[in-house]
Amino acid sequence: MHPGGVSGGYGRKGAPDTARMLEALNTRFLPNTVVIFRPGDRKAPRISRMAKFVNNYGMREGKATAYVCSGRTCKAPSTDPGEMLAALGR
Repeated sequence: MHPGGVSGGYGRKGAPDTARMLEALNTRFLPNTVVIFRPGDRKAPRISRMAKFVNNYGMREGKATAYVCSGRTCKAPSTDPGEMLAALGR
């Protein structure tokens, strides 16, 4: 990922699959990367008003889902923490 990238995570707050994604992110040093979490179990969470683009994405198959983007391009969404880290390229 190039500097200034964004990783968006969508899931249910406190759910085991969401915790696995967040724990995986916490294993990496991600300078110049913005990580945004959007609760997928709420209709209009506060973050969706501040970062409106998060409304274009969501959970896949009811699982926590990560979107890794750089510039205006996003990689395929992933529900696997390992795939998410690979997409981050770190």
